[in-house]
Amino acid sequence: MSPLESVTTKSKQLIGNSNLLAIIAGVGANIWLGGSALYWKALREISPLVLVAYRVFLSLAVLMLVLVVLGKLITLYRNLTPKSVVVHGVAGLLLATNWGVFIYASIQGYVLESGLGYLIAPCITVAASVLMLSERLSRLHSVAFLLIGIALVYLVVYAEGLNTGIYLAIALTWGGYVCLKRFSMIDAFCGTTLETLLLSLICLGAMFFTSWDMALPRTLPQSTSIILLLAGFVSVLPLLLIAFSAKHLALTTMSAFQFLLPTTQFVLAVVVYKQPINVTVATVIVFVWILLALLVAMPAMKKMCQQ
Repeated sequence: MSPLESVTTKSKQLIGNSNLLAIIAGVGANIWLGGSALYWKALREISPLVLVAYRVFLSLAVLMLVLVVLGKLITLYRNLTPKSVVVHGVAGLLLATNWGVFIYASIQGYVLESGLGYLIAPCITVAASVLMLSERLSRLHSVAFLLIGIALVYLVVYAEGLNTGIYLAIALTWGGYVCLKRFSMIDAFCGTTLETLLLSLICLGAMFFTSWDMALPRTLPQSTSIILLLAGFVSVLPLLLIAFSAKHLALTTMSAFQFLLPTTQFVLAVVVYKQPINVTVATVIVFVWILLALLVAMPAMKKMCQQ
C-alpha cells in the first residue's frame, strides 16, 4: 500500500469513527433530555420555580467553564450586539418557561403531556418560520402540517384526562425558541451561554424586586441537596453532545433524532409514571409521529431514488 493510500484509509477510518461517535452523541443527548424527567422528579420536595433558578445559575457556571476551556469567551464578547441581546433575551425567556413547565410536569406526573408537547413543537417552529421568516412550504409539507393541526384540535376537544395547558405550553415555548435561534448569528453554544447569562440577570432582578428567592426547605435531605448541585451538568451535557453531533452529521439525521425525546417521555409515562393512555391520545400520537417521520425521511428517500 502506498503512503497516499495509507493516509486515505486512515482518514476514512477517522471519519467513520467520528460519525459513529456523533450518532451515539445525538441519540444519547435526546434520550438524556427525555429521561431527565426522572432527575427532576427526584427533586420534587423543591418548588419548580426555585428549581428553575438553580438550573439557570448552575447551568451558567458550567457553560462559562466550558467556554473558558474552549477559549470562546472572546467570541461571545464580540457578538454582544443589541440585536443578539434582544433575540437571545427573548429566546432565554421562552427557554426558562419551557424549563419551568417541564420540571412541573416531571414532578406532578404529566410526562405524557410533556412528550406530546415536544412531538408537536416542530410544527410550531415551522408555523412560526412561515409567519416570521416568510418561508415557503412544499405542497406535501403544507398538507402534512394541516393534518397535524386538525389532529391537535381533535386532541384538545375530545381527549380526556390530559392537561392541555402543559403540552400546549411546551410546544409553543420550545417551538418558538427553536425558531428564534434562526435569527441568531452566534454559534449554538455561545448563544445558549448568552441566553443563560441574560436569564441569570433577569432572575437576580426578579429576586431583588419581588419576594422570590432560592431558599430550600429546611427539612431537605442532604442527598437531595447534592442531587440539586448536578442541575448544571444535567442541563449542559446534552447541549454539548448535540453540538458535537451536529458538526459531523447531516441535518436529516439530526432531525430524525428529535423523535427520541418525546418517545423516551412516552415510555417513562407508561412504565414509570403509570399514566393511562386512552385510544384517542394513542391514535393522535402515532398519527403525528408517522407524519413527522415521513417528512424527515422524504429528502433521503428522494436522493436514493435519484441514485
